[in-house]
Amino acid sequence: LFQIMDENMTHFLSLEPRFVEKVASDMDLTHMVLERMVQASSIIHKQKALGDRLSARLKEIDELYNAKLEDAEMQGRRNSKARF
Repeated sequence: LFQIMDENMTHFLSLEPRFVEKVASDMDLTHMVLERMVQASSIIHKQKALGDRLSARLKEIDELYNAKLEDAEMQGRRNSKARF
């Protein structure tokens, strides 16, 4: 399941910033599931080796995820038509 969610996140992260808003809720859900899986493997199921591997991958995803959200936010600011 982690691999499927990782593939989904990879797809979302490959999108241009202007399309991120349309899949933002799916991205957020995918991110939350990945986080929960890391927690479950490490804390609940006591599988430290697996938890460490998943945690390392989630750290990589987090950096890309946050960067994509910032890109989308900047894209939105550029496209806004503020009138004074």
